[in-house]
Parts: sequence; C-alpha cells; structure tokens
Amino acid sequence: MADVADGRAGTDVHRGPLLSFAEEHARRLAYPAERYDKEAHRLLRVAEKRLGESEYLAADFYSIADIAFWPHCASVERFGASLDAYPNIERWFALVGKRPAVKRAVAIIDKVRIETAA
Repeated sequence: MADVADGRAGTDVHRGPLLSFAEEHARRLAYPAERYDKEAHRLLRVAEKRLGESEYLAADFYSIADIAFWPHCASVERFGASLDAYPNIERWFALVGKRPAVKRAVAIIDKVRIETAA
C-alpha cells in the first residue's frame, strides 16, 4: 500500500500521457462544442421569435412541435445554459409544463433518475 501512496507502484507513469491526451482532447472538442452551442442558441432565437408571434410553436394550438421541443428546453440547464434570455420560450415552457401529460412524463423521468442514481 505504501508503494501506491507514494507513487512507486507505477501508476504515475500514465499521468503524463493522460494529461497530454486530455489537453489534446479538449482542444479538438473546443470547435464542435462551440459550434453546437452557437447552433443551439440560434435555434432558441428562432423559437423565441416564433413564440412572440404565437402561443405555441407550429400553430395557435398545442402540437407535436411543442411535444418535441419541450424536453430540449427542460434540459438546457444540464448543459450550462439558461432560458433567461428567451422570455417567450420561458412563457411557453411554463404553459406546456402545466399540461397533465407533461406532468406525468416529468414524474416518470424523475423517478427513473432517482432509481438509476441509487
């Protein structure tokens, strides 16, 4: 055990390559991460504009477009983003979130997250 604690067990041999790999990986992923972040915000701006003109995304009534888009908005915080800059989306998100089917789906998702985290 003492060998492991003071680095003589050979585990430190991999630190250099690991750090090099991590730095290279971060550099290579910087462009796609930035690109997809910009694209996500572009799409949010499109939705924001549309929801300034209509109560729902595709029409003046709830549709499959709302069903499909709501989960994306529900997960923006998991990716370090926020809907604060999109007041029309926030209004719409709250409106759709009040629907009984959405409440049931969220409850199921929350239950699965709790069960899989344990």
